[in-house]
Amino acid sequence: MSAEWDRRWRYTQRQQTVPVIVGESGGRSVGNNRNGQWQRALLEYLREHNTGAVIWSLNPNRDTGGILADDWRTVEQAKHDAYRQLLAAPIDLVRDQRVFLARPR
Repeated sequence: MSAEWDRRWRYTQRQQTVPVIVGESGGRSVGNNRNGQWQRALLEYLREHNTGAVIWSLNPNRDTGGILADDWRTVEQAKHDAYRQLLAAPIDLVRDQRVFLARPR
């Protein structure tokens, strides 16, 4: 798949012609079945190439499943662990409230 992803869209990132963020990726599995293998391969590819992504979705009743279990409260730990490699560092709003709360001067 990596050759296909290179051919389809990563070349723009290498050429620095446009920023790249992969949107709405996700799946019901991160296990050893076909869906899980594909999803893990994509996550690894994105991590290796420092490419941003939006994981879809939070709610469990979407076609891709969600990071939440069917009870809407429990985090699917296997998915969380897989997605964690792409998470940005948290913004500490308590220490630096200027980030989103202050008006530009």
